[in-house]
Amino acid sequence: MNDIIWDEETYPNIFTINAQHAWLPIEWSFEISDWRNDSRAIVEWVQWLKSIDARMVGFNSIGFDYPILHTLCRMGHADARTL
Repeated sequence: MNDIIWDEETYPNIFTINAQHAWLPIEWSFEISDWRNDSRAIVEWVQWLKSIDARMVGFNSIGFDYPILHTLCRMGHADARTL
């Protein structure tokens, strides 16, 4: 199975996503801030997860994290303040 455990943190000056494969020793970390902008890498990562039929599992993902991630994927690029 391709279950991905994930979480976002959102602040006015930084947005982060951290994820870990549930069964394999694979981790991902992304940041959008004044120092780094992984927007495009996040969108590519989500598209890759979709292509392997992965499931993203997290706490309050549907009510908070997913809408933000969906917005970023639709925009393609964003800064932390926008998210």
